[in-house]
Amino acid sequence: MPAAASSTRTPSWRTLSGYSLIFILGSTLLSLRLLNSLHQAENVWVTLLGLVIPLVCSLGLLVGGFLLWQKGVDETAILRVALWCVAGGVLLAVGTGFVHLYLQARGLLVDTQLFIILNAISGGSLTGFVVGVYDIRRRRAEQRAARLNEWLTVLNRILRHDIRNQANIVYGHAELLEEATEHRDEIKRIQEHAMELVSLGDRARMLEQLSKENSRNLQTVDVAALVDKQLVELTSDYSNVDVETSFPDELRVSAHPLLEYALQNLLENAVIHNDKETPQLWVSASVPEDPGAEYVEIEIVDNGPGIPDSEVAVLEQGYETPLEHSGGLGLWLSKWIVAESSGRLSADTASPHGTRICIRLPLIDN
Repeated sequence: MPAAASSTRTPSWRTLSGYSLIFILGSTLLSLRLLNSLHQAENVWVTLLGLVIPLVCSLGLLVGGFLLWQKGVDETAILRVALWCVAGGVLLAVGTGFVHLYLQARGLLVDTQLFIILNAISGGSLTGFVVGVYDIRRRRAEQRAARLNEWLTVLNRILRHDIRNQANIVYGHAELLEEATEHRDEIKRIQEHAMELVSLGDRARMLEQLSKENSRNLQTVDVAALVDKQLVELTSDYSNVDVETSFPDELRVSAHPLLEYALQNLLENAVIHNDKETPQLWVSASVPEDPGAEYVEIEIVDNGPGIPDSEVAVLEQGYETPLEHSGGLGLWLSKWIVAESSGRLSADTASPHGTRICIRLPLIDN
């Protein structure tokens, strides 16, 4: 029976070079400083005090290198940290050398030049080590973000394209079946779920658009006209809705181009999730009377069952958990669009019942 392959991997030359460079640098600096202190005619206390800075820096390099070894930092990263250590020590030593030459040119003699340069190298090396660790962490974060972006792109493509296409096929076949079957209620339910899948794909597409950096070009919007337009479309689609409004003829705000979708989604939610025979909506937009108010407040209140406290908590904390999560993507997307507009969206239960959605957006003076 062949022997099992060993799980221990031989470190590459880059890994060995990086760790060796850090350990040699730390050990050499510590040894040189000890020899220099013993050579100088100093008393015990002066020697001990003089050793504090280089001792801390040198031991910091050794301990830091050991911790990186324990964490199994990859070869490219550890070599980069080692080079940062060398660069930091060299730069600070060169700078200290120039200062020493300047002092000599001015006639100021410095007897402890080796002491100063060794301390400079020690401090510069430790500083370089810290910068190197920060650099590899930053690079790792960038790589992680790039991978997440790839995953989200693929996921969005699946939601937006593949699922949408399949939903359209299901919907088309359901329409054909509806004409030739007695189970019309079941067919209608299939159609509703298929359209929900199509809607989910549309929301995923908007989320992709919202995530792009170049999409955050805020524009001036007449929010009064925008709300009025959405209400006209809403009452056209849902004839049983009773709407009361209160907003001026013109109210300009700075907002993301997708604000129209956010308002459409919030108004539709107020009707779709309403359990009353005649859903009622109270929609207002105004500038608060507070002196110096620089925002527009939009309120959407309905007479439905009210938003669950758990969903309000999720929106306020800004993330979901397996036990606490929002009912769908639409409300999250509306919240993010408002946030990208430098605004704020909040939700609570209206009195005596129903849901109140409040949106605040930056005001633009007329």
